[in-house]
Amino acid sequence: ADRQEQYDSLYLSILQREGTLPAFFDSLFSFLMRRTDYYYQLTENGPRDRGFPPGAAFDMVKQSFKKHEALFNSTVINKATGELAYSADPECYNGAARDGYSWSQSITELDIRVNVDRSLASKGSDVRVNVGRKSLRVDCRSGGGARDFSTVLDRQLSHEVRAEEAVWSLVPSDGVVQISLEKVQERWWDCCFTGEEKINTREIDCSRPMSDLDEEAQAKIDQMMFDQRQKQMGLPTSEEAKTLDLLRKAWDAEGSPFKGTPFDPSVISNQMPADLLKQQQQQQ
Repeated sequence: ADRQEQYDSLYLSILQREGTLPAFFDSLFSFLMRRTDYYYQLTENGPRDRGFPPGAAFDMVKQSFKKHEALFNSTVINKATGELAYSADPECYNGAARDGYSWSQSITELDIRVNVDRSLASKGSDVRVNVGRKSLRVDCRSGGGARDFSTVLDRQLSHEVRAEEAVWSLVPSDGVVQISLEKVQERWWDCCFTGEEKINTREIDCSRPMSDLDEEAQAKIDQMMFDQRQKQMGLPTSEEAKTLDLLRKAWDAEGSPFKGTPFDPSVISNQMPADLLKQQQQQQ
């Protein structure tokens, strides 16, 4: 955390200059485009030390987003200060820290961090990761030769994953290989690998982030949150706004006693004929 906090003043300065988060992100990706090889794609005949395989650049952003989303979801409010306080280590959120690796999970995904020698693993080509449907193997360069690799981890996963969807990246500064896996079945794992000490799945955070819900459920939650904010500000909820819109149309409808007069919703509920309201509703 200390290493990240030392950049806060720089990030805040950029954010204040840009004014909005979209502009901030645009500035960040502009830097990556102009000053790094982030957007270069590895090709069969091109250089092997520049760029990433197709889709890997985007997957890195997604992986980082999910890491910090899990971190945010593992926080609680400190009642004394009103500030966020961490209640779980994001590197083993809903998982565990083991000898040489740690793992975390959501109901649909699994993230594994495998420790490697920082003095030997400085770039992606220094690491080899092989993911099977129920297996994971990580090899790291062990010497100066192109074929000098030694196995860091070779284990059987406790459940099946979609090997073709696996994404991994090396974090040289941390000496860690980050591997993101998609579970075949939506279930909570009590261990990452077979033979590993099991965790108590009754004690994990079983809540699901908004991004895991279907569009209909997300829309319903968005509406509930909108209605709550409207109530706090003394404004009509989404349902009340629809009703007001119907009443406004019925106000000037043929047969309305209020036609031609300024709209006043305070007198409608007791005096507006029910058949006019019904007629307006049927026209929607």
